[in-house]
Amino acid sequence: MTPLGKPPVPGSPDTDVEADVDADTDADTDAAVTAAWRVAERRWASAEPRPETLRLGDWTIETRGDEFADIRFAGRTVLRSIRAVARDRDWNTVATSVTATSARTDGLDLDVRMSGHGLELTGRLAVTGARTDTLEQTLTVALSLEAQAEFERNRIGLVVLHPPTVAGTELVVTTPSTTSVSSFPDRISPHQPAVDIVGLGWHTGGLECSLRFDGEIFEMEDQRNWTDASFKTYGTPLAEPFPVTVSRGEVIAQTVTLTARITAVDGIQQDAAPHRHEERGAHAVDIAEAARRVPHLVLGATTGPPIVRRDSPAVAHAPVIPASAVLVELDVATPWREALVAASREAGALPLDVRIVGVRDTHTLARILDDVVAVLSLERVVRIGAFAEHGHVADAEIVSALAAHLRERSWRPDIVGGTRGHFTELNRSAGVVEGVEAVSFSITPQMHAVERAQLVESIAVQREVVENATRIAVGLPVHVGPITLRPRFNAVATSAPDTTGPGSEEYGSEKHGAEDNGAAGYGAALLPEATDPRQASPALAAWVVASAAALARPGVASLAYFEIDGPRGIRGVPVERAVAALHEIAGLPLLEAVAAPLEVWALGAVVDDRRVLMLANLRSTPVTITVGGEAGNGQRVTVASLDFERLEWTV
Repeated sequence: MTPLGKPPVPGSPDTDVEADVDADTDADTDAAVTAAWRVAERRWASAEPRPETLRLGDWTIETRGDEFADIRFAGRTVLRSIRAVARDRDWNTVATSVTATSARTDGLDLDVRMSGHGLELTGRLAVTGARTDTLEQTLTVALSLEAQAEFERNRIGLVVLHPPTVAGTELVVTTPSTTSVSSFPDRISPHQPAVDIVGLGWHTGGLECSLRFDGEIFEMEDQRNWTDASFKTYGTPLAEPFPVTVSRGEVIAQTVTLTARITAVDGIQQDAAPHRHEERGAHAVDIAEAARRVPHLVLGATTGPPIVRRDSPAVAHAPVIPASAVLVELDVATPWREALVAASREAGALPLDVRIVGVRDTHTLARILDDVVAVLSLERVVRIGAFAEHGHVADAEIVSALAAHLRERSWRPDIVGGTRGHFTELNRSAGVVEGVEAVSFSITPQMHAVERAQLVESIAVQREVVENATRIAVGLPVHVGPITLRPRFNAVATSAPDTTGPGSEEYGSEKHGAEDNGAAGYGAALLPEATDPRQASPALAAWVVASAAALARPGVASLAYFEIDGPRGIRGVPVERAVAALHEIAGLPLLEAVAAPLEVWALGAVVDDRRVLMLANLRSTPVTITVGGEAGNGQRVTVASLDFERLEWTV
């Protein structure tokens, strides 16, 4: 993938005023794509390659740097994306850049370079369109890479992304020896829906589609587990040993052939153009009172650097924190004693949600609880959870030990189970909700890709994920979080973390000077990839309002976002306004949207005789909204691109 660059310079051509282009022709579509890209560059304060539209016969492809995205045939979406991906031994994604492009009458060649995490590859990614007859056409994507050095990898090759709209659709899977019929899963699948793949077949919107894979055996995973809007088919099955050593000069070659055939001319309904969305003019958002309350808002403790000293006067004069609690993760491999003290002072009078992570044994857990009791008054802790070093879940042994230790200390905070990792770990771990009083999991939309589209598309999937989580929780309250832009730790690393030196458990004990403790921060502060420059962007405010609206489902008790301060925090950047607005309505009777246009989200509350409503627009064009429905007042408002509006009226 293309790494994030510097934000556009104010006043440059990339900061043009918002354009509302009606895409009725190819030229209009191209202009709309460019206009939306310029707005997104400015609002997200980040640089991505300008998207280009490629037309090959009846195929339409949007090229976004190294990605062939929004692949359509006869106006109908067939695939979300095809791209080349390299993953190192710890499943880190290696950055891909396009060094040259060459257009052909029947396709496009991209010279690519994959570099980072010790991997170095160069080669070519090519797409070719072939017309077989008027109703059936073929698209071929070929990858050829050469290793420029010796390295270890877990995966290198092509990945194919199906859109989530195919969920429930019949799927024909061809293996080297058999053909079987199944379906794309409706409910988020914890494990691979299809394995040993050499071919796939499915129908969508009057089209019969098929894929053929060459150069590797492929399998499929349900990426909704990580809030990606896709089913991913990839090479190198997980059952194969990894990591694998790649020798210098070794060549990786793979081909994916996509065929689409029109089966019902009258039945084809063209999708809206990717950046046109829907017709211009006013849209209705219908709202209604729901029989539940707005989830409480929680913020993560600042991880540094530096960790605030316990005697620092700065904490006493900090602004009011717009949250009902502060979540702190105490990792036994980092200076957790100082982290706890710092979080306690930063939280002020707010209660703490304490998560003990990296637990190796019950003895370690008991020692940490002793320190927590020594530092905090018992009433300060509203929730507490403990999660294993391996697997990142609250397994039965840990939960049982935690409950016993709390009873010994006559301490009764709610015990939180589930996982400190992705929904994936919750979905794959039977029994992790036993013996607890609440369930948690975290969200990061950038486990697999970092583009802006990934952020926007994740919102609708967050709703799917949380509805699956509440099902697993079987009536227990669900606390979602931390919710962060980037992963705050590597949940799938195969290399053991370095726990020596300043990050070790001994760090912070008497033999180390107190002035050394936490100098580098802890947790996410120790992982450079955990910080996203878009944390300070204007668009993130709209994203958070949309995320809260998507996650405010029955059974959800709280949402924990980001950190209070620092490069991963909310203080002093545009998203603080959104967090404050959400905290204002937390715990109040909820207003929800029962109907809304694409990429527009609404969340509100009943406040005595007033109604408060927030509207988030994740489009790169402005949208005019009429607030309707049984709880609406007919008010009409225009919400700017990638922004949100707060409305209030008296009834």
